[in-house]
Amino acid sequence: MAHVKLSQWEAISLEVLRAHGTEDQEIIDRFKSGDIRPFQQIEDGRFDFAHLLDLSQSQWDLFERAVRDGYQIKFSTFNGIKTLLSLKFQQQAERDYAVHEDYLERVRLKRADVEWLRSTISPNWQIMNGTAAGHGRGGDHHRFGPAVTPPRRNKASTSGTEVLFSCSRGPARTFGCGVL
Repeated sequence: MAHVKLSQWEAISLEVLRAHGTEDQEIIDRFKSGDIRPFQQIEDGRFDFAHLLDLSQSQWDLFERAVRDGYQIKFSTFNGIKTLLSLKFQQQAERDYAVHEDYLERVRLKRADVEWLRSTISPNWQIMNGTAAGHGRGGDHHRFGPAVTPPRRNKASTSGTEVLFSCSRGPARTFGCGVL
């Protein structure tokens, strides 16, 4: 079964709840009852979950499938991917990976996390695998080049695999991951 489609804001809001320790069943129970007041206290009310409540009330099956089975973002942005990296994997820009004008590099994720991103980000992003270029201490340092079309695929090395995410529409954007 294909993942349901969510807006980037709906997806980020769902990941905010999860990042703050809310289990999927509690998300489902609270939205089903319409009582999301506890969620409004997250980060001193910084997030408004009314749009998720509207979605749950107007399209309950879609909402529940998104929570239980996963989702795909309708249109992912460069900053949206950085936000997902922060919420889902505690990866912070400039601390954990480098941010360039049109790509991210040295993002280190486990294979399962890369697969989650692959199924979650929108089709305007292309994921390309390549061999890690540098070993550094413990294989921490990877070098990533701009995405090419068509994607060039290399076998994974023992030091890890880099994954480049590039926007296939508009200006080239790349997002490089080192797979642990």
